[in-house]
Amino acid sequence: MGSNRGWVIGSGAGSIGFVVGSLIGFFIDDMKRMTRRDVAAVISIAFDGGIMAVLRFLSPDKGFVREYWIYPVGVAIGFVFALMFDRIAYPNEMR
Repeated sequence: MGSNRGWVIGSGAGSIGFVVGSLIGFFIDDMKRMTRRDVAAVISIAFDGGIMAVLRFLSPDKGFVREYWIYPVGVAIGFVFALMFDRIAYPNEMR
């Protein structure tokens, strides 16, 4: 059971990162004009300590485990996916 624990934590962190990144990508793509307040909100949502706290709470090891680095990778992949999906699915939409 000890060897599978890393995969579970890593896949959970990557999945949450993908969802958060996708939501951020759709939000940014639908914006007409971006202000400093919007940039600050996106950064605080993407790298909020609350998500890391939830991952730490759900993991069997209560310390910081090495699989958490997959979360920012999931955020980046989800962000790129959302932008590409929006451009492909709605090519004629006014931007």
